[in-house]
Amino acid sequence: MQHVFKNIDNALENPTPSNIETTIQNMRSDEKKVNYFFSKASKYQQLHLWLDPLFEAEFFSLNNKHEFQCRHILTFLEAVSIQEAVSIQKEPQAIEKLLSIANTTIESATDDDIAWHMVKIIFNLPFEKIDQKHIDFIISHIRTYQYESRLNHNIAKIVLPVIIKNKMKNYMVRLLDVIFGYTISTDTIS
Repeated sequence: MQHVFKNIDNALENPTPSNIETTIQNMRSDEKKVNYFFSKASKYQQLHLWLDPLFEAEFFSLNNKHEFQCRHILTFLEAVSIQEAVSIQKEPQAIEKLLSIANTTIESATDDDIAWHMVKIIFNLPFEKIDQKHIDFIISHIRTYQYESRLNHNIAKIVLPVIIKNKMKNYMVRLLDVIFGYTISTDTIS
């Protein structure tokens, strides 16, 4: 088994199309390989190369996944979003794939941990990709979980800095309305 894990490490270190395809094929029938891959992958670079093949193999469907495995998949997706956020040479296909995964996931996300990770992923993407449905999701989540949510406790670290830095006034007003329970007149915002 150690040899198989070594092959996964080698593929993560050198993600050629052949290595990626072989690794995914080997993971399809072995839960231990899947767990190992996702527990180690976020430590490697060029994770965007894995996005499409893993997506096509349906590894990002978080339904019916164990909490342990789900957490590692979310950590992987977050690592890809961070790599794209700090990369000088952005990978537009990776950004679009992450956005697609996040949008699909938030449509049915009821788990607080999944919601928290999805918002972190979305807010690592270029701010132009953030839209009303993301703000609506955050607002719905805040209303549902009130003060018991990881997202609620971290909104000032994840969401607000991006909204403020990029002068996304309408989104700020909507969030303030929910967070503080009052509405600011948009006529007075400059």
